[in-house]
Amino acid sequence: MAEVTITPGRAWPVDVSAFVMAPDFSAMVPKEVVFVFSNSEAGVEPMRRKAALRDGAWRSEGVILPLPGQWQLRVDVLISDFEMVKLQEAIEIAP
Repeated sequence: MAEVTITPGRAWPVDVSAFVMAPDFSAMVPKEVVFVFSNSEAGVEPMRRKAALRDGAWRSEGVILPLPGQWQLRVDVLISDFEMVKLQEAIEIAP
């Protein structure tokens, strides 16, 4: 599971951070985390942004979300060389 924060939560550049946890809420350090944003209603195909681990959180800064509205956010978590988990949720981006 992942606790994701999007700052400032409005259209254009945003910073995305995620704390990744095991199902029992214990800390987990995956090999890689990638944020994938899409907005099919607006015709925006999936945009992949690789995250970097800093201070215990996976971060990607300056991600451009050009339109307000409902977006799909998928977090691809590479747990090992052979296991990946994909977490997905709808998010609302303000104007």
